[in-house]
Amino acid sequence: MLPHAMTVVSGSFCSQAFWDGQHHGHESPCWFCGNEVFPDFSHQAWNCPFWPDRPATPEDIAQYHLGWPSLSDSKYDHEVLLHLAAVRRALLEQRHPET
Repeated sequence: MLPHAMTVVSGSFCSQAFWDGQHHGHESPCWFCGNEVFPDFSHQAWNCPFWPDRPATPEDIAQYHLGWPSLSDSKYDHEVLLHLAAVRRALLEQRHPET
């Protein structure tokens, strides 16, 4: 999970919406929940019903997007980063199912 966490904190997380726009020129349903939504970072990381056990949505913008700790609760900070790393790993598995 460490490589995925490093990718998240460095700002290199690429949502399905970004990937679709760059490689296919169109949007597709969310790979995780199958809903006809714009599968951007906000949906896939914080709103998608595929992740029912995700931590509460961070209020801190850096933590929301990059998983950077807010320093107010180390357990929660860790859960946020692990969640974002898991979402990133799942996205890669959808993009490259053969790896």
